[in-house]
Amino acid sequence: MISILIPTYNYDIRQLVRVLHAEATGLSIAFEIVVREDASIHFTSENLEIEDMANVVYHVNPENLGRSATRQLLAKEANYENLLFLDADVLPFESDFIKKYLENLKTQVICGGITYNGVQANANQQLRYIYGSNKEQQTAVQRSKRNYIITAGNFRITKALFLKINAKLENFYGDDLLLSQNLKNEKASVLQIDNPVQHLGLETSAQFLEKSIEGVASIIALEKEDLLDTDFTKLQSVYVKLKILFLIKPLFAYLTRRKAGMKANLLSQKPTLLYFDLYRLQHYINLKRQENA
Repeated sequence: MISILIPTYNYDIRQLVRVLHAEATGLSIAFEIVVREDASIHFTSENLEIEDMANVVYHVNPENLGRSATRQLLAKEANYENLLFLDADVLPFESDFIKKYLENLKTQVICGGITYNGVQANANQQLRYIYGSNKEQQTAVQRSKRNYIITAGNFRITKALFLKINAKLENFYGDDLLLSQNLKNEKASVLQIDNPVQHLGLETSAQFLEKSIEGVASIIALEKEDLLDTDFTKLQSVYVKLKILFLIKPLFAYLTRRKAGMKANLLSQKPTLLYFDLYRLQHYINLKRQENA
């Protein structure tokens, strides 16, 4: 009935698998939980423990392929048509997590969302935590306003559709955007529901900021290949509006002067999300200028 697929890299997935296994077993359904380790260095011996559980399969990639390619392998090998993809660093927030996904099997894609309720952040993780709590943590009603943008660390999709739209990308920060764009291109039926997972694996503020900048570069790369609409993300939409108003040049000059101060704030214990948006916007404008040079 359902294949629960978990790509993982250097993360202890034992608790996640145990929680999922307990619920699925209690539902008396046909299921499998398949974990694919992406050439990890850490937690490899610990994660081997899940092999002793019924209906659990554990694979190891001989080389690091990245999340998108690992998902592709998981989907191809899945035994059921319904695929539930989860990131390794999450935990279901409610005890009826799998059950909620099984209630809407006629819809091609279902996204349950993410929550930071109960998640503890260290002093050097404040940017990731504040961003997640204020930007990523949304109700189903809020997410449905931009329905094709899915939380790819927690979604159910039909196997046929996933294999059709999942791009075989290199390991870069932004493959989820292309997945969402392809859902839009296919006019897939997408349902947003309130069935979140807790995001436990918080990065440091410095790591998150670096990945976010990599994500901006990924947007530019996808635009260049005509794989992403130029107004698909909020960042792109803001740029388009600013360009119409002839505000790109003065704003870029202003943001460039403020860049060092904004970065210092973002790496502090009290980061400001407005600075985060502006910091990414400055980088996006800079890359667009380089493209047009």
